Amino acid sequence: MKTLALFVSLLLTAAITGCRDDGSQVTNPTATGAKLIVRSGTSFGMCAGYCLRDLRIDSTDLLYTKRSWGRGSSPLPDSLLADTITPLRWAALKETVAAKYEAFSKLDTIIGCPDCADGGAEWIEIEQGTTVRRVTFEYGKKIPEIKELIAIVREIRGKFEE
Repeated sequence: MKTLALFVSLLLTAAITGCRDDGSQVTNPTATGAKLIVRSGTSFGMCAGYCLRDLRIDSTDLLYTKRSWGRGSSPLPDSLLADTITPLRWAALKETVAAKYEAFSKLDTIIGCPDCADGGAEWIEIEQGTTVRRVTFEYGKKIPEIKELIAIVREIRGKFEE
């Protein structure tokens, strides 16, 4: 129960701190020239085994982390997998971020009811310099405004989940 409370607390914190109410103009991060990092992941609140999965993508590296909640008779150690991203794949991802960033920035930080009834949560985060924007949604859900971005990160994440 403590873990669920912690997860809900983290989601609420992300929702509060991620709100854009200052009226500032959205700037496409790929146009600034700062380093682009894309993160994507999933979590399931009521699960045994590896319940938290996180993928970090930058211009050269893929870093995939699996964590457990520590439930069960023997908690699982964190699992860290690394690979490289091809220049062609990176260019496609960067181009998609550029094309979809405005739509991404207009989405609510939390869409639907992520991990309600243990359906799981999924997120995509775009970091450019000091600007970080995360959108969390129900696991496996289609978000029409960013469907191409979701497809790319799910494909990359899927290679680690095979």
